[in-house]
Amino acid sequence: MERQAQTKAVFYTAANTVRTMYAKVEEAAGNADKVAIISPSYVNETFTEEYKKPEYQLFRLKRGFGVHPENSGNACYGYFCADGEECRMEKYNFIGIADEATTAIAEELEAKWQKKAV
Repeated sequence: MERQAQTKAVFYTAANTVRTMYAKVEEAAGNADKVAIISPSYVNETFTEEYKKPEYQLFRLKRGFGVHPENSGNACYGYFCADGEECRMEKYNFIGIADEATTAIAEELEAKWQKKAV
């Protein structure tokens, strides 16, 4: 009897970030247009099985009080880099802003669905 090996997804961690969502930034736009990484625990607790993958941790921030580190608001509007699905996330559900290498992966994911949309 052959057993099917299951591979466990390797999630992005704080090691893949350059700063937290609360770290002060010089840009007036705050973290808008940056890629943020959703906490693995939030993904595992909230997402359905088909979305419990590292690529669904990558979220492009667009607007909201939560994209500004110094604001008391938590609302962050944007989309998942994996498929372009737009939604609202809370600032405290992110582990931070993605580093350069992780942002490059997010941009590759975005290019795949953006190419299909044209």
